[in-house]
Amino acid sequence: MLQRHHGELLYRVRPPASSVVATTLGYPYEIHLVTFATRADFEAYRDDPERQRHLSLKDQSIERVLFIEGAAL
Repeated sequence: MLQRHHGELLYRVRPPASSVVATTLGYPYEIHLVTFATRADFEAYRDDPERQRHLSLKDQSIERVLFIEGAAL
């Protein structure tokens, strides 16, 4: 689904607690870093009807989503 909306999974990491130097969020089990070509592509992914049908599965399997919008330098 990411590819369909010009998205890319850059990293999927399972860091050991010992690798976290400092945190106010707790120790993550897994981190996914995803990028999209444009904000419109992200919004199309976010609003995709197929994705919407499966949101309950996502909600059951993850504790939190942290959205950080950035720009390439």
